Amino acid sequence: MRLKLSRVRFKTGAVVGTFIVILDIFLQIWTRGMNYGIENSGVSFGQLSGIRVNWILFVLTILTSYALKCKLHNLGLLYVIIGGLGNFFTRVLFGSVWDYITVYGLPFWFNISDVLITIGIVSYILVDYGY
Repeated sequence: MRLKLSRVRFKTGAVVGTFIVILDIFLQIWTRGMNYGIENSGVSFGQLSGIRVNWILFVLTILTSYALKCKLHNLGLLYVIIGGLGNFFTRVLFGSVWDYITVYGLPFWFNISDVLITIGIVSYILVDYGY
């Protein structure tokens, strides 16, 4: 019963995550057109600027295969993958990601996919260590 409930939550999380990434891609295109935000040629929160798309695709492939084989029930890993794919699609379309969210007092910009990646990493660690 627990495994069945876990798969239902995973499928629901996949649907919600996919919707959020579609919204993020739309917002990246829209805010880019309004020239609000900043172009990001790195990964999450502008880190590792200049990293090649091939490496991102490689890491996403490893994470996806791990999720499908070992941790199908882990929503944190799912959100890392979905957020990574959201940034990957806009990187393929435009050559970079557009960050359109900033918080007063923080020195960086980010987008919803970055938030999904961060939430995914934190929840993966918490679930993996039993919190």
